[in-house]
Amino acid sequence: MRRLPGFVGVGAQKAGTTSLHAILSRHPQVFLPAAKETKFFSHDELYRRGPSFYASFFADAGAATAAGEIDPDCLHHPEIARRLLDTLGKELRVIVMLRHPADRAYSQYLMSRYRGLENEPFERALEREPDRRRRGAFEAEHFSYVERGRYLAPVRRLRAAFERIAFVRFERDFLGDRERTVRGLLEFLGVDAAVPLDLAAHRLPAAEARFPAVQRMFHRPSRARNVVRGAVGSPAWKTRLRLAVERWNRRDPRRPRLDPDVRARVFRRYFADEIDELEALVNASLDDWRPSSTDR
Repeated sequence: MRRLPGFVGVGAQKAGTTSLHAILSRHPQVFLPAAKETKFFSHDELYRRGPSFYASFFADAGAATAAGEIDPDCLHHPEIARRLLDTLGKELRVIVMLRHPADRAYSQYLMSRYRGLENEPFERALEREPDRRRRGAFEAEHFSYVERGRYLAPVRRLRAAFERIAFVRFERDFLGDRERTVRGLLEFLGVDAAVPLDLAAHRLPAAEARFPAVQRMFHRPSRARNVVRGAVGSPAWKTRLRLAVERWNRRDPRRPRLDPDVRARVFRRYFADEIDELEALVNASLDDWRPSSTDR
């Protein structure tokens, strides 16, 4: 049996997972696959290929003290806790990054606009989400602005399955105290926490596409997309190609900010009902997510 990972970062999407992947991949005792997001646990057709196929992503792990992956699509798959448990065992170390759900939704919304998938105003897109998601798997993945920010149900499932879980609050921990947070995660993974790392490693923020049709080719199912995927070899090379094209196709990285009143309104409408229990499960305060009395 080939080596399987000992840790998995399960999300959330748009909560710093790409930056964390970049930071951890620079640690000499940590191995992560070149292609972030294997999709093994979140895509049914890949999961059916079994543990031996999954282990192939870690064939080059060698003597790394900690091998793992970060795949933010995992968090909201309804079977994620069971699949992780069945494949990797109860001793698995799980990392969960949580971001203010309205900010997270807005960041995903901007990403969808950049990819040429979204034309609706932000709040209208949230209102249309249930109908859109019912259309099929593609819509459920790309228009899940609210669903991906309702953390309570997936956190409950993970808490019931695993004892070793590290929760990272995006605003307070990853942005506000990154050095302490990263050192704590390195200790959690059982590697040398004193190794100097580039803690500023991050990916470019969402922006507008110069040519939206190019972005849609990479993200909407189409014949052209299938041809490109078939012509490119490994998943790692597919990821490199997509990122290179996205960087070339960027226009003006400045992004519109989410209006504070919209932020408060979205939080109250879609997320406020689960925050008290979520705080208890992650054993940390989420007070900074709650709107102030002056927010409308």
